Amino acid sequence: MLKKDDWISILRLATRWYFLNIRKIAIKKLETLSLSHLENIIIGREMKISKRLIEGYIGVVGSSNTISDEAAAVIGWQTALKLCRLREERSRKSSSWAESVPMQSQIIRVTLKDELSSILAQETLYDTDFDFQSY
Repeated sequence: MLKKDDWISILRLATRWYFLNIRKIAIKKLETLSLSHLENIIIGREMKISKRLIEGYIGVVGSSNTISDEAAAVIGWQTALKLCRLREERSRKSSSWAESVPMQSQIIRVTLKDELSSILAQETLYDTDFDFQSY
């Protein structure tokens, strides 16, 4: 049985080599495994998976743990600051953040629109329904 790190490696290679069906399988398998917020962010960015990235950001904002210096360095200081602002807003108006995942996702999409629009644009290159034969 493959472990989380194995599936991450499979996803990394499938993404690099455009093995789209294997990539899709690895993404689905990783959805069943427990990933930290930081792992979701790293995987989302590196492998161009907006869902993982957004889930990681939602997790960081919703967490009661402080963002460590190491995590902030990985996330990026500007992004970490934006997430801290969202966390602060959440603590002031706790009910609005916890309303629903779609609402949280929308708040993240607006706050981090530049990064997410770039990831979304690149993500389309890995769409398994994309017709390569039309080129």
